[in-house]
Amino acid sequence: MVNDFYVKNLIESWGSIRQFAKEIGCSYEAARKMRDRNSISPKYWNIIIQLSESKGPPWVLR
Repeated sequence: MVNDFYVKNLIESWGSIRQFAKEIGCSYEAARKMRDRNSISPKYWNIIIQLSESKGPPWVLR
């Protein structure tokens, strides 16, 4: 079974690219590029995981 993970969906769980960028500590442009590439820069994964666990989006595996 293939797990279809899309960065766009992750970013949308924050409500907007701008909010996502603000909370993870990157520029709007960097967040937009991550969405367009469908790839998160490795330097942001830890903060995204920490924030996601506290927010509880449905895609987070516990």
